[in-house]
Amino acid sequence: MKSTNPIRQPWDGQLIQPADIRPEVQEARQQLHDDLVRRWKTEIPESLKRFYLTATQLDPRQRKLSFPGLTAWERHEAQEWFISEFDALLWNKTPPASAATPTATIPGIFSSRS
Repeated sequence: MKSTNPIRQPWDGQLIQPADIRPEVQEARQQLHDDLVRRWKTEIPESLKRFYLTATQLDPRQRKLSFPGLTAWERHEAQEWFISEFDALLWNKTPPASAATPTATIPGIFSSRS
């Protein structure tokens, strides 16, 4: 995704080197990369990061957390978060403080009839 990486054309598999890409496209790629890093790495609130990493471990395809940008320490921290959430739900039978609770209902679907 970085603007220094080549682009593979999906229709023929050809690699286009960064030097062969128009400057406007390189700039757009860099801005997109910077925005993704900012949103999902540097400025993500801890509660949201905890939610995403815990949920990701429940997906069998991503359980090992082997995606780019995740350090060994973050992987360990995510496993600790998962264990604490699991233990809180299993043994205490109460949702942890980070769990969201619904604030509204949709008549006839989620609310009970009287």
